[in-house]
Amino acid sequence: MTWIRTVPAVSALCALLFASSALQPPALRTPAGPAQSPAGGVVTLFANDDLLSSFDFERGSAGGHVLDGEVTLDDAHIAFDVFERNSISFGFRRDAFVSVIDLGAQFVSPFERAQDAGVKIPASLFHTLFLDGRRFSYVGPGGKVERLRAASRIFDPLPPEGMYHVPAVLGHTYLVRFRGFDTRGDGSLAKFQVVDYRPGSRMTIRWARL
Repeated sequence: MTWIRTVPAVSALCALLFASSALQPPALRTPAGPAQSPAGGVVTLFANDDLLSSFDFERGSAGGHVLDGEVTLDDAHIAFDVFERNSISFGFRRDAFVSVIDLGAQFVSPFERAQDAGVKIPASLFHTLFLDGRRFSYVGPGGKVERLRAASRIFDPLPPEGMYHVPAVLGHTYLVRFRGFDTRGDGSLAKFQVVDYRPGSRMTIRWARL
């Protein structure tokens, strides 16, 4: 067992119409920022930015948008420091169930060999954690596959409608599961690790879809 630590008239009429449309703009949806690859990447959530304080794992982009002059988080799965200080919030969407579990600060220690050219450091569980059916496993030193039974809790019944929070902790790896109200099955899953954290300021995560 591998060790683990725990985004004229006609002209006058045209001018009038232009002015009128300028005063009454259509419904606008302002994106929060460029989308990343939907498969994964690194993103920073800023606590004091109303658009960049949340994230959408499905599109790989910021979750906040301006719609009709209001900020909406209808695309966001998680939000940082928005609803509870220094916490990761979920369950605030009206059209989806979302669940998040904290797997803790788990790192796999490398094998130490006399012939190693340099120092090796422990690898975060995030890098090799994968899903096979409903079984979570990770790859340790030497390519050895190990089960991670604790991750299976993400398949527990999705929480009732309502908002929930988990503390944002540097180094911790999290699992997130999301499913629309009108869909069945387990839904979609993603993993993320907090790689930089400044309380009340920002949280950077490395994330990937599962």
